[in-house]
Amino acid sequence: MSALAFLDRDKSLLLFNHQDRSVHERDWGSGRVIWSYACPLPADFSAWAITPDRRWGLALGFDGKGCC
Repeated sequence: MSALAFLDRDKSLLLFNHQDRSVHERDWGSGRVIWSYACPLPADFSAWAITPDRRWGLALGFDGKGCC
């Protein structure tokens, strides 16, 4: 897994799982999964953004493809 961003004033961590290309938010203190999203992100994405309310995310690949 790769870290994408700290969220919620650094109380949680957004992680990318390269094997199934899913995104997971984990509580930084306990390590428990808060939510998981199984969007097939581009394997070679170059940028990632998420809205403050965590309702929407966007990933863009080097090849110009995206997923939200």
